[in-house]
Amino acid sequence: MPEKKTFKNYLLRIFAGCLILLVLICPVFAQSKTEKDEKPKPNVDPKIKIKAYFDQAEALIDDGKGLDAIPVLNKILELDPKNEKVFKLKGEIYVMAGKLDYAAGALRKGLAVLPKSAYLWFDYGFVLGLEGRHAESLNCFNSAIKYKPGYADAYLYKGYALAKLSRFKEAVPCFQEVLKINPNYERARLFLGISTYYSGNHEDGKKIIELALSKNPQIKGEMPDELKKNLNI
Repeated sequence: MPEKKTFKNYLLRIFAGCLILLVLICPVFAQSKTEKDEKPKPNVDPKIKIKAYFDQAEALIDDGKGLDAIPVLNKILELDPKNEKVFKLKGEIYVMAGKLDYAAGALRKGLAVLPKSAYLWFDYGFVLGLEGRHAESLNCFNSAIKYKPGYADAYLYKGYALAKLSRFKEAVPCFQEVLKINPNYERARLFLGISTYYSGNHEDGKKIIELALSKNPQIKGEMPDELKKNLNI
């Protein structure tokens, strides 16, 4: 009997030892299996992601689904918070959708992180002009010119804003500056003539207008009807 008891105890000790070994090994095995199953995903270059998002956004825009592109563009900002092109595109999309307040908001956010972007200042001034806020738009066009000297469109729209405010004498040098940069910009020449005329110099204003129309008759529709009647054009 003692021998059987001893043998029984011996078996129990072996069994207990096996249990302890299993308890120690199983977590290690499980961890090893988990690590094997959960292989780290390869890092994707953010530039590749950004390009893919731009391609997706531009495809939506081309399909006439500009507003659907906004969430895609926002994903780019998560990767690159100072992406100037994204803020410009968002502004353009909202303008095309007639959401001028959203366009202005998007451009303000862009200027908050890119305060020296001439293009964002220009676009913001353009949106303010569409809202009829011409006095405010002047500050934007001045900033655009400050950060990008020789910015022809900024001078052009600054002239427009001044003309809308009936500040024709101040508008004249803006259109002259555009023509220095691009001598063939006949729309600028037309508005130079209009501003010159309304500044009180009727003779020179008429000559400039006639020259602009002789080079590009299609811009005649941009003249005020009253002026066309006065000049028999």
